[in-house]
Amino acid sequence: MKRIFGTAVVLSLGFALNAHGMDCKDDATYGDITKAELQTVGKGNKVVTLDANSEKSFKKNKIGEAVHFDKKRDIASVLPKGTTKDQLIVAYCGGTGCAAWKDAAMKACEAGYTNVKHFSAGISGWAKN
Repeated sequence: MKRIFGTAVVLSLGFALNAHGMDCKDDATYGDITKAELQTVGKGNKVVTLDANSEKSFKKNKIGEAVHFDKKRDIASVLPKGTTKDQLIVAYCGGTGCAAWKDAAMKACEAGYTNVKHFSAGISGWAKN
């Protein structure tokens, strides 16, 4: 009995599933969004962009009305008021070699947001023509 219980605890901790059954630690949970797609959805304010770059970088350059993600703060305090759990949230950082976006995406996922994507091109890809 102890062995079954121990295995169940290990499995539940290892997968880090949120209330909607999504594996928030798995990169595959967050589909990639292209620049063109982000530009299209951004026109109707249907998206919240989370900038996971440093505060200095964020102040210098960001995507549209992006909010700065600070992993020390609760995700709900960072997102704009009225953000719904199914609203599109796009996390990004410096570019394809940057992994900071994952902290922002995981925090949103763990808080129950179900439509979280990754803009892998990041701010450097956004700046390119």
